[in-house]
Amino acid sequence: MLKKIAGAVALLGVGGFAHAQSSVQIYGILDTAVETMNHVGASSSTLTRMPNLSGSVPSRLGFRGREDLGGGLSASFTLEMGIAPDSGALNQGG
Repeated sequence: MLKKIAGAVALLGVGGFAHAQSSVQIYGILDTAVETMNHVGASSSTLTRMPNLSGSVPSRLGFRGREDLGGGLSASFTLEMGIAPDSGALNQGG
């Protein structure tokens, strides 16, 4: 009898794990610009550069996730940060 109960409990535990679902999304926006200037300086050379900020939309990188905990419960998170497109450094401040 004890073996039958232990087997039933084990099956219930496996069934709970089989229904749990999780998801993680990576998202963001990268706002960059390329600037070309002609006749720069005394040598009249051409300069091509990537400015730090194009001024349209701040670049950002984010992670969003959700885990089904079972029993109608779930846990979710959102992490988002500013990022510098030219160096990949994280931006400080807000």
